[in-house]
This record gives sequence, C-alpha cells and structure tokens, in this order.
Amino acid sequence: MRVSVVIPTRDRRESLERVLDALRHEGCHEVIVVDDGSVDDTPRWLAALGEGWPELSAVSTTGVGPNPARAAGAERATGDVVLFLDDDVVPAAGVVAGHARHHRAREGIVVSGYYPVPRSRRMPAATRYLSCSYESDVKAVVEDPSYGLLRLWGGFCSIRRDDLRRVPVAVPAFDGRWRNGDREFGIRCHKGGLRLVFDRNLVATHRYARTLSQLRDDARRSGHGSLRVSMLHPDVAGAGASQRRAVTTFLRTTDRRPVYRVATVALAGLVRIGDAVRLNRIADHAVAALVLVEKRRGARTAGGREPEQPRGSARVVGGSTEPNL
Repeated sequence: MRVSVVIPTRDRRESLERVLDALRHEGCHEVIVVDDGSVDDTPRWLAALGEGWPELSAVSTTGVGPNPARAAGAERATGDVVLFLDDDVVPAAGVVAGHARHHRAREGIVVSGYYPVPRSRRMPAATRYLSCSYESDVKAVVEDPSYGLLRLWGGFCSIRRDDLRRVPVAVPAFDGRWRNGDREFGIRCHKGGLRLVFDRNLVATHRYARTLSQLRDDARRSGHGSLRVSMLHPDVAGAGASQRRAVTTFLRTTDRRPVYRVATVALAGLVRIGDAVRLNRIADHAVAALVLVEKRRGARTAGGREPEQPRGSARVVGGSTEPNL
C-alpha cells in the first residue's frame, strides 16, 4: 500500500530537516511539504533538497493555517494512504510501513501513533503541561478507544485517501482562523463512521517547545477554536468536559478585565518562580490555571478574526502543531 506523507510547515527549517532526515529511507511513495508562507530560507532549501529526492515535492500556501495546509497537501497526494506529520514530529524507523500495514488489514480507520515529548529534568512548566495533557489523552484512548477521534491529535495520524474524499481534513466552516482544526476533523471522522486505531508501537518524538508566552497564546487560540467546534458539533464537542464549582467561579471572575490582568500576572509569576527554583508542583498548578484562564479569554473574544493577545505574548510563527490544550 502506497503512503503519501504530508507535512505542513512555516519558518522552521531546522525542525523540518530533522523530520525529513528520518523519512529519507522509509520507503514513502511521496513526501509533500506544504510551506505555509515561510519567510526564512525554507522554500529555497526545499527546492535544492528535492533535486536529489524525486519523491519529495513542495506545495506553497499563504498563511492559511495548519489544517488547511494539510488539506492542500492531501489534494496533491497520490498514495493510497495519507500520513500527516507535523514539522516537529520525528518518526522512528518503520513507522511508515506500520501505518500502511494497519490500513492494509482494515478499512474505515484513522491510525494514530504515539509521539510523546521527551522528558528532561529542566523541562519548563509550559512544555511539561503539553506533555502531561498528551499523556492524559493517550490514557483515555487506551481505556476507551471511542474517545480518540473526539480529541484527535493531528500531528501523527493517517487515513486512506478514499476516506479523505468523503471526510476532508479541512472544511470552509472551520477555516484557518480557528484553532483545534485537527479536533474538528476527528469529530467529523467519528460522525462519518471511521474508527481510531491507536498503535503505541508506531513511535515518533515530538520536539515540542513553548515559552510561557507562547503557551498562553496557544491557550487563547484553543479557547477561540473550541467555541467554534462546539458551535459546529454541539452533540459531541462537550463530551467529558467538567470543572469543579470553585474553578468555574474563579474563571468567571476573570471575565472582568482588571481581575484577568491581576490573575494572569500572578499566575505567570508563580510559573516563572517555580521553574527558576525547580518547584515543579507549584509551577504545574499555576500553568494549568493560567491555561484555563486564557482559554476562557480566547472563547470570549472569539467574535473577531483573531483572539485578543495577552500582554507580552510572542506568537508562534512557525510550526504546525495545534495542541489540544
């Protein structure tokens, strides 16, 4: 079974290079890199690399966002199976063949591999938060496979190209301005009768890294996108979502701008102090609360084209990962 690998990217040549190096000898039918408006030397470098790699091609888009970029790559794909990889997800040997094997054995499936963030003693709370969130979702999927497509992580999954024709990876109702495009795609796969196959033996390394400001920006955009997901799929989008009353009350108080500013400054300060003196428990609780506050803020400001930016944020220009925060 032929596999087309689709990788959206923007301004992250060094990260992309690691991914392509890992794929070079994997026997891919084709590798399609979707350059979503890079302003670094990614386009020139890809053109030079492609001269010695016939299976590699590049598609250009102009800042459409991760999921529409994936869709642009999928439209170019000619393989039986489309494997989506983020530009910071480095696959281990045999991964492409493993995805093909699952699709050869069964129809109507979405195959997801395991791509943890490497842990280290000095990992900052912002990165540790994403790592723990991912591991929590993995545990939930193992316990109940039906949960998987409702919280799909789109950075390392595959689907038959025939299934993509009836369940496209991106739709106009959920365009590039919205975060959580992979989750919205997973819900449509679920509604389309597809099933998730999670194979922990299909391993990749997620070279994810975020500063605290970048995590806050991700969280606000995640809240922004989650609201849109709920509007499009009210029957399933809120499944399993619950919060303690005290947490809900606290979050409501942050709807007032002065409270929001004080709360986020205080929580960000706790995270930085916890990271500096390696008090991980304090940093972890503070960053979790900060993410909830920013997600709520993002949802409340979702009427415009982009959610309001937190003070001091540094928007991530490159990368294709859309964390399901």
